[in-house]
Amino acid sequence: MTTPPPPTTTTETPPPPSTTTTTTTTVPMTTEWIHVPLLPVPIPIQVPQTQAPPAPQAPQYTPYPQYPQYPGNAQNPFLSPGY
Repeated sequence: MTTPPPPTTTTETPPPPSTTTTTTTTVPMTTEWIHVPLLPVPIPIQVPQTQAPPAPQAPQYTPYPQYPQYPGNAQNPFLSPGY
């Protein structure tokens, strides 16, 4: 049985890439606006360094004067003696 000769180990160098561009035909460029949707981008806002002042307090009124105590039962004015 005869064995085939071993394959040749000489590697052929590939041709160098061509430096000239193959697209020699000029395509007419058209100016066209590209509409990009607005993305939700956070907008920086100047924030004061100090916190907000405390909320104003309601004015303190003097306590309302009590009504005079009528004679008789204070729970039911109809049971008090008439004038």
